[in-house]
Amino acid sequence: MARELVARPVVEAFVNCFAWETLGQIDALFGDLGYKFDRAAEQVAQQASRGQRRSRAAGYLATLDLCDPAAVVLLFQAIQTLLPEWEERERQGNQGEWDTLKRLRRNLARSGIRWNGAVLTREAGPIPIQALDRLAGIEDVEREVSRIQAGVDADPADAITAARSLVEAACKSVLESLGQEVDEHDDLPVLYKKTAVALSIDAAQHEVVYRQILQGLMSSVQGLAELRNKMGDAHGHSRLAIRPQPRHARMAAGAATTVATFLIETLAERESAKTDPIA
Repeated sequence: MARELVARPVVEAFVNCFAWETLGQIDALFGDLGYKFDRAAEQVAQQASRGQRRSRAAGYLATLDLCDPAAVVLLFQAIQTLLPEWEERERQGNQGEWDTLKRLRRNLARSGIRWNGAVLTREAGPIPIQALDRLAGIEDVEREVSRIQAGVDADPADAITAARSLVEAACKSVLESLGQEVDEHDDLPVLYKKTAVALSIDAAQHEVVYRQILQGLMSSVQGLAELRNKMGDAHGHSRLAIRPQPRHARMAAGAATTVATFLIETLAERESAKTDPIA
């Protein structure tokens, strides 16, 4: 069973803050962010005497699958949109009692989520919220992201395997988007090399000033492939083999996220340049 990526009390605390918004403002916020609405969930909240505004927010937030990285991005976008305004009201003392807002910040902190006044980030999470946003929308990529997020502490070996698979999924998605054939027999370094060449980000295609850092990406990919063979759960290992720890999984997750995000962002910029006459 997949593990929720955000603790449920965070969502409950967020819902309780909506006593300050009008129904129209609530509909506009979630509508602009692309949320769906669950009327049955709204009715359940109303029956629990949560009030019209909180019940309306509960109807939107009940549609989120908190095991899905894309849903977590939507949740964080909503919180980031409202928190600065709510905190400004708190400073001005215009809204009376602010225990609900304090509870939201407290639950965010307990879940390892940091609020700096503008952006939410995970303090110890393997994948930053900004990267989750970039990696959302590609099914195979999202699946590996979910495995990484769920496994870093609970199953580091699986998270390491998922990190390697994340880069593979990103490479295949890029090549398919560019109309190029994917050879299922290619190992990860070969697959990455083909993807880099297709995107014109292979080290050999650039001047010295860029070459070193691009070579570093290739080295990271090779390292992920080797780490997965030594510490991942895709192959059997002897009892004397090194047992992966969460710190190893976080290292693999960081490297894989950097590579995958760079590939997907580069593809997006290439496609934008083709369609945008101003670019």
